Amino acid sequence: FDLAASAARDAYPRDGMVGDIAWGSLKWASLDEAARSEAQLSAMAGEEIRVWPPFVLRVLRSALPKAGRVAERQTSERADVLRGLLYLTYMVRLYGQSRAIPPPAAADGDNHHPLARKLGIEPMDAWRELLVRFTAPQGG
Repeated sequence: FDLAASAARDAYPRDGMVGDIAWGSLKWASLDEAARSEAQLSAMAGEEIRVWPPFVLRVLRSALPKAGRVAERQTSERADVLRGLLYLTYMVRLYGQSRAIPPPAAADGDNHHPLARKLGIEPMDAWRELLVRFTAPQGG
């Protein structure tokens, strides 16, 4: 990270945590919609398998940058924060797994993993990135 940075965005460069392909594929729009509804945020707080960390919920409730015009939404600071919160949530969900992650069955194909679906981690680019960056291959 950059100790001389004047903003958190610059201090912790995103590319050190998540690659461009996974970052660009994160589906953050539904999280943006949820941030506008206290009822949805309350429902998210009660989920047991698809855990939403308290920090993420706090930011969604009160610390998101304001939304810009629709044309600017895709590249806005708000979109970057939402992507970051979503990826952080996925990291927490993966970290919460106490057992080895089995490879997908052949019938599942390349675009699906049962555990990713159960944990609500999508798309598969994000799942693959998490596995590469935060798990160790098991020898045998």
